[in-house]
Amino acid sequence: MARLVATLLFVGQAAFVYARDNCFPGTTATLSSPTKRYSLTWEAPKNDDDTHHLFITQPTKRELLAFEREVCIHWAPSERFFAVSDYVGSNVAEVYLYDAEHGFSARNLTDYLPTVQKTKLGKSSHGYVEATGWEKNELRIHVWGDLLALDAREDFEFRMVCKVTSASIQCH
Repeated sequence: MARLVATLLFVGQAAFVYARDNCFPGTTATLSSPTKRYSLTWEAPKNDDDTHHLFITQPTKRELLAFEREVCIHWAPSERFFAVSDYVGSNVAEVYLYDAEHGFSARNLTDYLPTVQKTKLGKSSHGYVEATGWEKNELRIHVWGDLLALDAREDFEFRMVCKVTSASIQCH
């Protein structure tokens, strides 16, 4: 039994480390799209007043996002879109969706959530939206947090899918 528990712990740790290969800061400063058409790079803060920086390096180097803590990236299989989960603080995470065919413009996924989820996030003391991966043109997301009211606490959690096209984002 002890061997089984030790094996499960080791596998769990290996899976966690593997899953973090798509995050900055992380094990590398560069993350390429599936066919290496595009490349994202991370630069560390230069001093105490600076933040981390995320750049797209093709066709030319351009900053996409300045961030405080950590970001994780998920490329769509088509490479048309990629999602950036920005772990803004200990009490909030947001997802930005970038479109490679429209100048890498960013859209905050929270704006496209159904009313129930958007309302809960707006009232939460801790609210997180996190991208977990793609399946064709659908982005899987995890929305969770808590609502604190007087002495009561209500947790919420949703696993959702957002269908992404050049014209729209529909989350359900």
